[in-house]
Amino acid sequence: MTSKEHSNLKTYISSSHTDKAWANRKLRFAIATLQGKYECITVWKRPLQTVLIVKEELLAAGYVWQAERIDNWIHRLQPRKADSVRAVEVAH
Repeated sequence: MTSKEHSNLKTYISSSHTDKAWANRKLRFAIATLQGKYECITVWKRPLQTVLIVKEELLAAGYVWQAERIDNWIHRLQPRKADSVRAVEVAH
């Protein structure tokens, strides 16, 4: 994200209703998205992109703690290369 895009996002978010409850709702949405409750996770890239946008919104609004929790959940739920290799082996 360029500095101009970040500045525009920060302006948009600061003009929106942003408080701790908003940040926590965004965090819950991001976690549920990573868990596959809102989007199909057969392709990891789609929910990851959604969650990274939410993370940028939180950072722009100054909610660093919530953004860091998103990083924790991404790390926790990201597919591992070994898991995908095993899945291919089982399919054959």
